[in-house]
Amino acid sequence: MAFDRPLAGSDTDCVLVENRNGAEEATQHLIAHGHKRIVCVGYDEDAYTISQRVKGFTFYMNFAGLKPEVKFGLLTLDDVRKWLGEVMENKHRPTAIFSVNERTSAHVLQALNERGVHVPKEMALVGFDDFDLAAVVTPPLTTVAQFPVEIAQRAMGLLLKRIQGVKDDAVTLPAKIMLPVKLIVRASCGEHEKG
Repeated sequence: MAFDRPLAGSDTDCVLVENRNGAEEATQHLIAHGHKRIVCVGYDEDAYTISQRVKGFTFYMNFAGLKPEVKFGLLTLDDVRKWLGEVMENKHRPTAIFSVNERTSAHVLQALNERGVHVPKEMALVGFDDFDLAAVVTPPLTTVAQFPVEIAQRAMGLLLKRIQGVKDDAVTLPAKIMLPVKLIVRASCGEHEKG
């Protein structure tokens, strides 16, 4: 049984989320706000979930006729501070950031705040992974949410079915469940229509 990411080389039941689609939707949202220079940031591009998010970002940037820029290796707050310092000195710097996970989003928010960069006026931001404080930071962070309780429930359901199948000597093919994600629009990209 695998959840969140498939087990390499193993044909087993798995529960995944639409990482790629979520990243495409986040990128589309930034482009709809007029951003053309968007950078995708994170720290572990080799992880399955992150690689899918990068693929979604890259696909949609190319689809929109824009050049995708990806910056990885931003593991710590100091890494983000250093990178952001270099970025803000560039006259062709990005106007928006798509962060592929909660930890990087928190580091980016803190580094932007420390530098006095106004979000979203000077830099828009969308993060993948919603978190408890995303709605109360200033400005509230637009995020792509996945639902870990549902992932766990679906994985447990598959596991119980598999156990019952073994007891009954039933042979079944591995199941793959793909769960949707949800773009939660807040204020970190600018004004948006309420709906």
